[in-house]
Amino acid sequence: MPAFRALLAKNPHLQDVWSKLGEVLVDSGRYDEAIGTYKSALAQSEIFSPDLALGLGFAYLKAGKPNETIPHAELAMSTNPREVHELLARAYIEQHDFAKAEQHAQAAIDSGGRQPTSILLLAEVQRAEGKLQEALQTIDAANARARGLNRPEEAMAAFRSEIANSPQHLQSYANLALIYFIEENPRAGREVLDEMIRKNPHRGARALAAKTLDAVGLKLQAH
Repeated sequence: MPAFRALLAKNPHLQDVWSKLGEVLVDSGRYDEAIGTYKSALAQSEIFSPDLALGLGFAYLKAGKPNETIPHAELAMSTNPREVHELLARAYIEQHDFAKAEQHAQAAIDSGGRQPTSILLLAEVQRAEGKLQEALQTIDAANARARGLNRPEEAMAAFRSEIANSPQHLQSYANLALIYFIEENPRAGREVLDEMIRKNPHRGARALAAKTLDAVGLKLQAH
């Protein structure tokens, strides 16, 4: 992080560096600092950055402020529709507005080419709403979609590359683990999640590991 701050002190218009700093702070659980970072980035950007607005919205969500998430996420709708709909769905889950959460989860599925991760988000909404049977059916649909893409090796290589380049990016581990679970290799899936926790020893990583396992009907083992 000091390296990022040093670069920004020399040139405050480096949007990619601002974004990376914000991501690192969020992944470290320093949500208020991340919010301040994204706000500074947006204030000093010469051109509006949807990615920074989306990052700020996510930081607000992690900080437990879903009301602040919604307007910032919506600013990026034209350029990042799937990511925005997913973030809005999560914000509305926090507000217990499950009808809107389900609406945005479905929109994420439709706008993102029916990505398995978006389908699993719909299952998360249904579980939160108490629709357990529907959630199980949705998880089955996510598994079927992943198999239908029929490119697990290619996807695994892509996620492995993301992990190597950005070991703090938790979702890459979760996505890779889900592929292993779908491919009926639960041991490898658990090893990926263990690696995520080992390299990111904070509550956010353990929470995502537990959520990923829960999606496939497993439990996080004690460490």
